Amino acid sequence: MIHYPLIHRRWEATRPIPSDVGGDSRGRKRRNGGKGVMTVEDHREDVDLGFTAERFPPGQHMCLIYNDEEERRRVIGRFLQSGLEGEEFVAYFAQDAAPEEIRHQLQKLGVECARYEARNQLQLLSTHDAYFPEGAFTPEGMLERLRHFYHDNRARGWRHVRASGEMHWALSGVPGADRLFEYECRLNDLVRDHPLTPICQYDARRFSGAAIFAALQVHPLMIVQGQVVRNPYYVDVTAWLARWGGAFLSPMGQ
Repeated sequence: MIHYPLIHRRWEATRPIPSDVGGDSRGRKRRNGGKGVMTVEDHREDVDLGFTAERFPPGQHMCLIYNDEEERRRVIGRFLQSGLEGEEFVAYFAQDAAPEEIRHQLQKLGVECARYEARNQLQLLSTHDAYFPEGAFTPEGMLERLRHFYHDNRARGWRHVRASGEMHWALSGVPGADRLFEYECRLNDLVRDHPLTPICQYDARRFSGAAIFAALQVHPLMIVQGQVVRNPYYVDVTAWLARWGGAFLSPMGQ
């Protein structure tokens, strides 16, 4: 566990959340051409996150703050693999890596990339192509891409949609990176109506304490020792934007 002053004690006291958080989980499976895809009205069926026995409705916005690479690999590898096995569309956004390098990284995590890429079920992107394909990052542009990402893949028949991204791209001098936490904040609104399931990965060895605390404030759920727990530091979207406005002015890196 990562220990921050005053924070870790509240993490330890926070119980795992029940599986009915985030919406109605009573949807029924509807078959379509034998694929087992879900219709619009039952897209809230609980999903398996892979790294915990609890099941959750899709649309949970989670952060993984880590300083243990083995823990990260275990959590993310199981998260991606369980989505693929559950007939979900899955995307992974890696920093500083070409597609072949991303594929190699995920294979080390236990993900059978070739099998699922052949089915057009797995998308591997660099963080450049995912977050700032035009060279600068904007929350508006990223949220619009995620809307299309969700609807396009649901329309193709996949049961749900999930993704995970390595967030230390924001430390590489990308124009607009100071609006990262505004984007994370607004993502909470998007997943309510477009229930994709994202895990945002923050490396505590790279990000400053102030940036880690900001990340906690904009994620309603966090992953601690393989459990999904409510984040006691989460701030409502409206309240966060009213207080901070958008740009993060403190240094992000260590």
